[in-house]
Amino acid sequence: MSDNNDGLYVRLFTEREEPEDYERYIHGPEPDSDTIGKALKRFSDDSGITQGQISLLTGISRSCLYYYCKDQRKIGYENLILLCVALRLHPLRQEYLFSLTPHKVHKSDPRYDIIRLFLVNCAFMEKYTVKALNECIKAEGKEPLISKKRAGGNE
Repeated sequence: MSDNNDGLYVRLFTEREEPEDYERYIHGPEPDSDTIGKALKRFSDDSGITQGQISLLTGISRSCLYYYCKDQRKIGYENLILLCVALRLHPLRQEYLFSLTPHKVHKSDPRYDIIRLFLVNCAFMEKYTVKALNECIKAEGKEPLISKKRAGGNE
């Protein structure tokens, strides 16, 4: 059982039922018409947490999450990373989400090594949470992906 932070439970990939069809698991039932919003909604539903809970984990406002899922707002680089970690997305699902945006994890980002570590492991190991990600980044003296003010003081 995984306690992402603030007592919210997000199942690890290994705690979920094994997908019968990985193509469908990653690309959804209609891959030709999939969008970042549809994929994000599908992945959050599969994670079993609400937009309100995602907001608490990431600091991204509920209204912003709503507009992302409706494809009415473009998702930024940092928010995409936060969502991947908070939802404990399998690396194949992360790769797919990134492919639906112009974003890539930038090697030029001074937080790159920490971000990659968390993206690779968040679906499989409990300790890789949004809260832990930002604590690691701060410990390196770098700008976190989320601030206390933005997250409503939840960290």
